[in-house]
Order: sequence, then structure tokens, then C-alpha cells
Amino acid sequence: MSNRHIDGFNSGEAASSVVGYTVRLTNSFTEPLAAVHLLITRSGREPVIQAVLHLPPGATAALPVGTFDDLVSYAACAYDTQGHAIAMLPPDRPRITPVEAASSLPFRPDLHTDDWAFTPAQMLPMTDPYRLTLLNKTPDVWEEVTVFYSSAIEGTVGFASSAVDPEGHVTFDLGPVGAMDGYVFAIWVDGLRAYLAPGTLQFPAEGLMTSRRAAETKREFHANSDTWTIGADE
Repeated sequence: MSNRHIDGFNSGEAASSVVGYTVRLTNSFTEPLAAVHLLITRSGREPVIQAVLHLPPGATAALPVGTFDDLVSYAACAYDTQGHAIAMLPPDRPRITPVEAASSLPFRPDLHTDDWAFTPAQMLPMTDPYRLTLLNKTPDVWEEVTVFYSSAIEGTVGFASSAVDPEGHVTFDLGPVGAMDGYVFAIWVDGLRAYLAPGTLQFPAEGLMTSRRAAETKREFHANSDTWTIGADE
């Protein structure tokens, strides 16, 4: 049986399915990146995030992501010191497969290495509103949901929703993405705060939820929104 040809690879070269696959990420900003996440999906496994902390300007991080045959897709996200997502790769889709990378990166160093750079041209809009949505998958009517968020512009801001029925949802606008430094929420049922986890009456239990922390918790990237499902299966 002949080796398969993948569009985008150099003519006559076959990709070995067992050689380790590497993604290289370069910081082309003039400032350090506080963190970089690489979200990796491999066949038959749950998605995982590899994190690089403090990537200086001009520096490159090389991260192993599996093999050609078991790598399903990947995506990368860069964060500033406040936990804001400031750039994502690939810039034109939520994630990329090895075959798509072969076409998008014709000058990569070899068949198992993808080279990407975070550049100022990929800077995500920092003035877009950051939206928080909560889905009620419990049997209870939520009397209200309270949200507090920290804003670089407004300081600490609080909101309270009206009632949310089972299978309903509520959405909060937390101000501009670039100013929203984190949030916390609580749900009220029968005049009391409901437990969102054992011993936890708010989420997150400690500190504030940022874009970076949400990605680490849910293993998915969203620059300007978070959606949390609250229910028996969560």
C-alpha cells in the first residue's frame, strides 16, 4: 500500500504517523505575554491545555501535541497580565487540524512542526462587551442571580437578575473586554444562596473568574464571553 499524499506537503514526501508532532509559538509583540495556552484534542482523549508562562518578546515555545495520526486539532491563545485573551491562533477559525495546517503553513520547517507567531495585527478587540451567560438546568426557579465584577474603568460593579426558570438563561454585560478584570456570581433559591458545589456558595469559590481561568476550567477559548451551565450533571 502506498503512502497517502496530504495536500500542502512537499511533493513526494510522506508524513510518518508515529513521529512526534510539535507546535511552535512565537511572541512577536513588543511586550511579554503573561501566558500562552495550547488547547490540544487527540483521538480518544479529553482535550487538554498546555500552558507556557511568561513568553518574552521574540521568544518561541515548542510544545509536543501528539503524533500525526492521533492529533485531531489544536488552537492557541495568548493572555496579558490581567488574564485577558489578547490574541488567538489560528486567527481565522476556532481550531486547526494537521491537514489544514499543512495548507496554511507552506513554509514550516518539516512535516511534523507547525510554526505560528502571535503578532500585534492579531490583537483581539478590547472594546467589545464581555458577556456572561448562565443556563438553568436545575429543577429550581432561581429567584435572582447576583454578579460582581472588577472593572479597570468602574471599579467593583454589581448586578442582580430577575427570576430565571428551569431551562431558562440570563446574560450579563460586564463592560469592555479590556477593562473586565474578573467576576464572581451567586444564585438565590428560596431566599438563600444555593450551593454551586459542595461547600461553595459562589463561583468561583476563591478569587475572580477571568478569560484565562475560564479557559483552564472549561478547556475551550472564548475571547469575550463565558457560558456556564448550572445543573445536576455539572
